[in-house]
Amino acid sequence: MAFGMRKRDQVELNLTPLIDVVFLLLIFFMVSTSFTRETQVVIDLPEAAGQKSDRQPEVLEISVSSLGDYYINGAPLIDSKRATLLRGVEQAAGNNFSKQVVISGDKGASYQSLITVLDVAGSLGFANITLASRMPKPEQ
Repeated sequence: MAFGMRKRDQVELNLTPLIDVVFLLLIFFMVSTSFTRETQVVIDLPEAAGQKSDRQPEVLEISVSSLGDYYINGAPLIDSKRATLLRGVEQAAGNNFSKQVVISGDKGASYQSLITVLDVAGSLGFANITLASRMPKPEQ
């Protein structure tokens, strides 16, 4: 009887099922996690109680109505397009871009309308831009 040595098979560790389980756990935790928006900031805008300036510089007043209509020094523009606002401001300023620009926006005006006015004034080279506000009513 011949006893020979049996060949032993190489032992291999199959990692495929382990990787599958890890990926399934990862997907489970990603789906079940609740995402909170902690970067959201609540803004409560302050009131302005400053003193009025005595000197009256040359002023270019741009108003924005609650409907988004623009007015330059009280005169309405024909539409609410940026190009129309740009031409109107250029025309009202003449060649004097050192004037003070006062932007009066209705509290119901869209934020985009006010940003458009700021963008137009800045692109024309105005550096002295003021946002108008009113004095708060005294508390009784």
